[in-house]
Amino acid sequence: MAKEYRTEKARKPVKRDANYKLYKIQDEDVREAVHVAQKTLPNRLRRLRESQNLALSDVAAEIGTTKQCISHYETGEYLPSVPMLVALSAFYGVTLDWLIWDEEARGK
Repeated sequence: MAKEYRTEKARKPVKRDANYKLYKIQDEDVREAVHVAQKTLPNRLRRLRESQNLALSDVAAEIGTTKQCISHYETGEYLPSVPMLVALSAFYGVTLDWLIWDEEARGK
C-alpha cells in the first residue's frame, strides 16, 4: 500500500511505494552530479577559452549565443542546457565527459 506524503515545495500529496529508496538514491546521484558540474564546468570553460586566446564575443558568435550567456556559464551563475553543452564541447574539441566531470569525483 502506497503512503501519501507532502513535499515541502509543492505542497501536493506524493505517493511513495516500496521502491522509494531507489528513487531517493537516484535523486541524490543527480544532485551530486549537478554539484560536481557546477564546480568543474565554469573553470574548464574559462581555461579553454583563455588557452585559445578567444574573447567571450568570439565564442558566443561561433556557438550562436550572447557573450553575457557565455560569461554566466564561466562564472557558474548558470548551467548550460544539453544542446549548449554539446555545442561548447564540439567548438573546443573536448568530450562532454571531460568538460563536466571532475576526475577526483569520479574516483580516478
